[in-house]
Amino acid sequence: MKPIFPVLDFVINYDVIQELCINKDRPELSCNGSCHLKSELAKTAQEDNPLAGKTALKLHFEVLYFQIIQWDLPFVQQSKIDTKVVDSYNSLYAYLTSADSIKPPLA
Repeated sequence: MKPIFPVLDFVINYDVIQELCINKDRPELSCNGSCHLKSELAKTAQEDNPLAGKTALKLHFEVLYFQIIQWDLPFVQQSKIDTKVVDSYNSLYAYLTSADSIKPPLA
């Protein structure tokens, strides 16, 4: 938003800035005060970014830490899981072989 102020100042005071142009002795440039606008925009950009000419040292660290957490809870008993598969239900299964179809109840 700040660069708008020098541009507005240039547009409003165009006649005065054109008379005070620093390149008045070189008319072939036909500057008409635009050099003043460029210098004002450069000042504004310098004010916006005070660290523009300076380089900053940037460090990046990744901290990785891994620890296996073992909970020792005395009130929880560890139970042994029985892995034996019970397959006796297969012998108890029987098919219903009926020729009659089952009809739904009537309401």
